[in-house]
Amino acid sequence: MALLLALLCAVAVANQAPELQALLGDDQCAGETCALSALQRRGAKARRPSGTEEPEAEHVSEEFRVDEDALAQFIEDSLQATHSPVDLAEVEEEAAAAVNYSYLASMGCFAKPQDYRLSWRAQGRDFFNQFTFVTEDDTHGAQKYLSKQEAFRKHVIEIDHSGSAIIRLGQIEASGDPNAPYKRTSVMIHSNYAWTPTSGMLVVMKYNHVPYGASIWPAFWLMNSDNVWPKGGEFDIMEYANDEASKITFHADRNCMLDGRKLGQCMAGKHMGGPGPMNCKTNYWKNQLGCRPQQVQRPGDWYAKNPGVIAAAWDDEGITVYHIPKNRIPSDLQEDQPRPQNWGEFAVAYLPMEKSHSCQNIASPQEKRLG
Repeated sequence: MALLLALLCAVAVANQAPELQALLGDDQCAGETCALSALQRRGAKARRPSGTEEPEAEHVSEEFRVDEDALAQFIEDSLQATHSPVDLAEVEEEAAAAVNYSYLASMGCFAKPQDYRLSWRAQGRDFFNQFTFVTEDDTHGAQKYLSKQEAFRKHVIEIDHSGSAIIRLGQIEASGDPNAPYKRTSVMIHSNYAWTPTSGMLVVMKYNHVPYGASIWPAFWLMNSDNVWPKGGEFDIMEYANDEASKITFHADRNCMLDGRKLGQCMAGKHMGGPGPMNCKTNYWKNQLGCRPQQVQRPGDWYAKNPGVIAAAWDDEGITVYHIPKNRIPSDLQEDQPRPQNWGEFAVAYLPMEKSHSCQNIASPQEKRLG
């Protein structure tokens, strides 16, 4: 089974003066040492230092919970009308069709209007040359990360006859680690460039297949490599483990609140999972897990059966994540002139940042990462 079949990864940035261009020359990574400078530590299960207080559960205020009464009533009415089980996908489609997304955009929902230009693309036979292969396992998991040469030799990665990039599930090998004597080969790749998100950044991945099931943990995310995590920020665009649904989460090193009222207004009519923390500050010792707004959640088998585009638009007011079915990719995106402000129908998560909290410039230049 292919771990990820990625036809295209691209980043577009908002047009701006040369001195403010989002693609910064000094943010090019020359090799693995650079890419490793801020590897995420979230998977390290270090013992909590003695003498520290027990973690406190974070309370989510009711005012930050999205009201889904309208959608619930819609489903109930459908049940009463048909007296038969309701196809949730059809319910969602009908509910979405009743939403005026042009009006929501005029109210400041989702991505801001920007004049984007293509600044980076990984595609076809050059796909893997655009990434650094990181082999150090800083999370001490059950995987063994391979170099590019090893990954090609062991057929964990390849470019197929159509020019598509493939990352496969590797074989189980002896590791020499007494705590995990066998590990499965895999790869973790980081883009060779980083972009300043708050000045206007759009990240797009087109895929044909993703894996799902036990022991599978694919991820597509952004992270800064100049600071020790979580300083500089980390944004998880698509990530799920085993049979869990994908969770879209933002991590920061200080308090940054999402605007719950705006979130509720803009995501009205979408069938979403339960809310998570609304404060993006991350400190696992204090049970601060980053912000995970109420969002449309899909398990891995759904993504595997529904190829398309996953995109994240990030500007100084917030982040919007979209999932666009393969047969509905808009012409503006296909022509490298993306207008994400018109994609509200496809929004699966929205993270509007509260102006009263220190959310401005909370993230440093971000790399794209796959693994």
